[in-house]
Amino acid sequence: MANQEFKEFDEDAAIAYINNALANKGKSQYSEDDLILLMDAMYDFYEENEDFDEESSIDPLVKYIIKTISKDPENAIKAEDVEDIIIFEMEYESTLD
Repeated sequence: MANQEFKEFDEDAAIAYINNALANKGKSQYSEDDLILLMDAMYDFYEENEDFDEESSIDPLVKYIIKTISKDPENAIKAEDVEDIIIFEMEYESTLD
């Protein structure tokens, strides 16, 4: 059996990856607190929707996160950036395989 080594999810690395990808698109970067709020909302969505298939459409996830993070008055993430951030977070996770 081959010994495959998987990287563990690293919150700081995910935040750096997301902010770097946003900067490469010419978009604003966000604070650690704002991005953690968004990532937490993603995981809450996944727990509530175990059969969610992100390959078919991430629209339900985007809508859920926009609604969830809008409840935090200190959150600075713009609604128009949510989809990009979700995609970048998923890209980061794919680097862990």
